[in-house]
Amino acid sequence: MAESAIYVGELKNKVADEGGKIINLMISGSHLFGFESPDSDTDYRGCYQLVTNKLLTTRKPRDFIEYKLFKEGMTLADTDKYDVYDKEAVLDELNKEVGLLLAGNCNHWEHLTADQLITTETHREMQKIFETQININGIYHSYRGMADQNNRKFIRAGKHSVKKYLYVLRGLMAGYWAIDTGTIQPNIGLLATEYGSTVTEELIELKKRGTEKGLVNKNKEKYDREVDMWFKLIDDHAKQLPIIEQKEVDERRSVLDEWILKKRLGFIDGYK
Repeated sequence: MAESAIYVGELKNKVADEGGKIINLMISGSHLFGFESPDSDTDYRGCYQLVTNKLLTTRKPRDFIEYKLFKEGMTLADTDKYDVYDKEAVLDELNKEVGLLLAGNCNHWEHLTADQLITTETHREMQKIFETQININGIYHSYRGMADQNNRKFIRAGKHSVKKYLYVLRGLMAGYWAIDTGTIQPNIGLLATEYGSTVTEELIELKKRGTEKGLVNKNKEKYDREVDMWFKLIDDHAKQLPIIEQKEVDERRSVLDEWILKKRLGFIDGYK
């Protein structure tokens, strides 16, 4: 716990050195998804705001900040076999974060709505605004796209590890949940229980035992059937989603544009 606090303090300093302040910070990755194992790293995600002065120059600033620490004795050369990072943080700047949320990016909706290590007035305002701006169509496409990418790139290409099956199934189940409830649920363990997926529960148990990167051979056909079933379920469920008109998109953007302007005007160095 003390080690984590030190890391968060270092991350705050890194954001401040860039001329920014943290808006929110949470733990993502396997800890959020519900299948962490003893060697899992800790993934920190969130949002920061740059001082407005940095946005009003001829130089375009970066719109993200990364801060990674290797596990003892690990290097990038070990990536194929192990999770090489002990702690990894990625924070996106306010404009980028709002744009991704507006588009329905599922990862960023999880970052917004999960339990937070750091929360601020700006973060709470974002949560309140997006309660009425949730883009379920976008969230469905985002979750399904993430599942499809992992399915095609890894499972169908012969790299069918426990971890990749869980990534696929988590995307499909979480997307189905979002359509069904209009809310975000990133934890695949809770989703598997809710939907009675014993196959997913079996994969979670394998992952927690530390066999995440080993290829699945014994029960591959069973896992493939589960994946195929969930692709059909989510696509059938998505047929009920309404078509979003451009006028509605423009109205959402207008609300957010006005809010962002207030945030920018309130964070100018040297001005009151």
